[in-house]
Amino acid sequence: GTSSAAVAAYLKNSLIVTSCTVFFSLLIGTLAAYGLARFRMRGRSFMAVAFLIVRMIPGMAVVIGVYRMISSIGLLNTHAALILVYTAFLTPFVIWMMRSFLQDIPAEMEDAARVDGCNRLQALFYVIVPLAAPGLMATAIFTFLGAWNEYIFASVLTSTDAAQTATVMIAGQITFDQVFWGRIAAIATVLIIPAILFIRVVQRYMVQGLTLGAVKE
Repeated sequence: GTSSAAVAAYLKNSLIVTSCTVFFSLLIGTLAAYGLARFRMRGRSFMAVAFLIVRMIPGMAVVIGVYRMISSIGLLNTHAALILVYTAFLTPFVIWMMRSFLQDIPAEMEDAARVDGCNRLQALFYVIVPLAAPGLMATAIFTFLGAWNEYIFASVLTSTDAAQTATVMIAGQITFDQVFWGRIAAIATVLIIPAILFIRVVQRYMVQGLTLGAVKE
């Protein structure tokens, strides 16, 4: 249906999937980016490029394989399926973004924290992450939008009202013999509100975050 209750249910699904995806992508991606930025290892530059290449693979090229994998583990028509797939596709982007931000933070600040008694993880979360907050917020915005607007996997991996996201609901307004433009416009308007609110909350970090890695003379 397209009642207000139905729209609210689909919107709730989108919020659950997107918020969990942003959390896990930022957590895993930041830890991986920290390793690439701080630890000296052979091929780390190649690894960073490889992560970016993975992010560039179009979803349509792997959707059949992903469907078979999700089906084999019994996660079709669940929030977990979308969260898992979105996190897998967005984490490489987080790694690429956060690596450049973390590289701009002097290692001496982390060393000072470790001298004061912090272990490496404590130094990361209590010292490095707060300093990289602008970059983290900028990355969070793009991650949020990437998950919020995704359609291909949401339409293939879910087919029930309890799991489908709002983007699938919009596509459902296009039938064989009619396009419900009014419904599409209404649902799209509602769908864009959470994205605007999220960006509004973190916008003060966005410009600073995007320019954190600027070249200095």
